[in-house]
Amino acid sequence: DLGDKVTGPTRTSTDQPEQPGQVLAELEMPELEAELKQKQALAAHAMSEVTQSEAGIKVAMSAKTSAEAMVAEVKASVERADAMYERWKSEFERVRELVAKQAVAPKVADETEQQFKAADAARREIAAKIKSAQARLTESEANIEKAEADLEAAKSKHKVAQADEQKTLALLSYATLRAPFDGVIAARHLDTGHLVQ
Repeated sequence: DLGDKVTGPTRTSTDQPEQPGQVLAELEMPELEAELKQKQALAAHAMSEVTQSEAGIKVAMSAKTSAEAMVAEVKASVERADAMYERWKSEFERVRELVAKQAVAPKVADETEQQFKAADAARREIAAKIKSAQARLTESEANIEKAEADLEAAKSKHKVAQADEQKTLALLSYATLRAPFDGVIAARHLDTGHLVQ
């Protein structure tokens, strides 16, 4: 009020004030305060997107590890299937020769041929499983790349939201008017409740 003594900022050096000056007036800015709350909510939401994207990378990495294990498992089955194929191929050829010499019944050749065909089918099935497992591995690698891109986008969005929040906070700081130096209030142009622009 008129005649009151006020203190300005105290300084440790000529650059930075240590303590701000005494508050002379505070302006109410409800629109700016509402905007600040909105910006804070957007920044919090953007941070949750960053957290979700980080979790998405972990899930994609886990899927890749699983796909790599599946590829290794299927590749290990190839040798076994090839060995079974070669065994029944050789057995079928041997039995066929024995049937030609009439040393064994044709029924034995039919049974051996069925085993040979089953071994061949198992070998083709393993080959298909390898392609499927490699496709899953490729897909998981693509999912990791997508998750990493999502994380970068979320981080960028969070930075923008934080910058908007800081800008609004800076504008809101102008609502507090402080004494720029020590002195006495010589004039008062406003009273509580006045509308100012």
